[in-house]
Amino acid sequence: MHNNLQYQVFTEQYGTDPHQTGDLYIPTQKSKGTVCLFHGGFWKMPYDKSQLDAVAVKLVENNFSVWNIEYRRVGYLQQGYPETFIDAIEAINVLAPLSEKYPQIDLSPVYIAGHSAGGHLSLWLGNHKARLSEHALNIIPDAFIGLAPVVDLVASYGDMQRREFITAFLGCTPDENRDIYQHTSPIALLPAQGKQVIFHGEHDEVLPIGEIDDYARHAQQKGTHVECITIAQGTHMDFCDPDSQSISRFIDWLNAQSESR
Repeated sequence: MHNNLQYQVFTEQYGTDPHQTGDLYIPTQKSKGTVCLFHGGFWKMPYDKSQLDAVAVKLVENNFSVWNIEYRRVGYLQQGYPETFIDAIEAINVLAPLSEKYPQIDLSPVYIAGHSAGGHLSLWLGNHKARLSEHALNIIPDAFIGLAPVVDLVASYGDMQRREFITAFLGCTPDENRDIYQHTSPIALLPAQGKQVIFHGEHDEVLPIGEIDDYARHAQQKGTHVECITIAQGTHMDFCDPDSQSISRFIDWLNAQSESR
C-alpha cells in the first residue's frame, strides 16, 4: 500500500499468476468513477504497467479511481493468444469484488482505456463476441477507449515494422489461421456492443491515423458510431506523458462525462 494525501494505492491480484495483477488508485475525495488502464508495448515483455503509472497518478489527482492493469505477455508466454485476452476479461471482472473490498471506489461510471496494444485490448473488449470459452465480461463499462490503439491486426501484419509483433502475439500469420485474426481484431468484430472513443495524434509515427479513419468509417457502415478525437501535433507516446496535450484532452473528456451525468 502507498499513501498520499490525495490518494492511496493498493496492489491486487485478479488471478494466480504473478503477472495477473494491478495497482488500484483510490482518491481521498469522492471518486468520479473508475478508469481501467491497459498499457502498450506490443503485448510483450519487458513493457509493463509502469508505462502508465504517471498517467494513473494524474487521473487519481482528478478524483478518478484507477485500476492500472498488468497482464501476461509475449516473452513470459510463448504467444499472447489466448492468455492475454483472458487476462483482459478477468482484470475487468475483478472490479466487482474489489468494489466490495474498497467501497470508496465507484463503478458508476466505469471506463476501459488502453494505450497502443492496450488500446487494442480495450476496443476488443467492447465487442459482443469478445469472449473466450467460459470467459466473458460481467461488467458493461460506460465506454471503451483507445489511446492511439491498434485497431486492425491484419493491416498491422501488413506493415513490415509491426509484422513480427503481430505474429508473436497471435502465434500465426493471417494465412496460417485467419479465424484467430477474425476473433481478435477490433475492425473484424464490428459492430461494437458499447460506446467507443478513440484519441489519436495526427503525427502518430507508429500507427498511422489513416488506420483509425478506416476503422471509424467501417464502424459507421456497421451501425456503430466511434467518437474520434484527433490531437493536433500529437505523437504515439504522448499518451504515456501525464503533462501532454493528449492526456489533458483525455482527462477533459472524462471530466465532461462526469459533469453531464
